[in-house]
Amino acid sequence: MADEPAPPVPPAAPRRAPWQPSPTDPTEPTISARALAKARGTVEDFARSYMPLLGLPVDDVLCFADSLYFVAGSLYELDELNERGGDPSQAPAAAALRQFLAGRG
Repeated sequence: MADEPAPPVPPAAPRRAPWQPSPTDPTEPTISARALAKARGTVEDFARSYMPLLGLPVDDVLCFADSLYFVAGSLYELDELNERGGDPSQAPAAAALRQFLAGRG
């Protein structure tokens, strides 16, 4: 029994394609480096903590990292503006986020 060959390893599942750009994607800068760094940490922590609990590969989320970082970064940017007493609904980050999401249905 000790000399039995190991069972074959199944082939790796094909990776999903990353998000595709939309013609309506914003092209002007609207979020700070600070908001982007907070977004990256949040998305990666979520993916690495919760995806394994659900039995899903981390890559299933991280292949959409660009979109997730932009959305989360925009939300952090709007939150920071709100904390400073500004009106986030009229901020360039809000308009860019609406435009980005509208291009994705």
